[in-house]
Amino acid sequence: MEQECIAVLNTTIYQKAISSKITLSNEEWTELEELVTNAFPDFRHRLTLAVDNLSKINYRICLLIKIGVNSQQMSVLLCRSREAIVSARRRLAKKHLSTDNGTPEDWNKFISSL
Repeated sequence: MEQECIAVLNTTIYQKAISSKITLSNEEWTELEELVTNAFPDFRHRLTLAVDNLSKINYRICLLIKIGVNSQQMSVLLCRSREAIVSARRRLAKKHLSTDNGTPEDWNKFISSL
């Protein structure tokens, strides 16, 4: 899995977004999703089986978690504060992992396991 993450993180689209601190266009998000799908072919299917009705932002958070992007970098790519990213991950863990004490780290582990 680590090699797949490195391959995605070394792409031009990812490097452009992180280095210039810009948001990605819808086309660039589609390109990033395709890269993740190529690296992890069953990811989207397994995610949709496990979690229904993800918002676009939450889906993008899951994509970024899957390739090992940290909260600070997610905040840049998604134009959200780091705290908003952490809160979203915590809410997702509490809602979908059947635990009252879900943490952002629990959500990361779950997404990484898919």
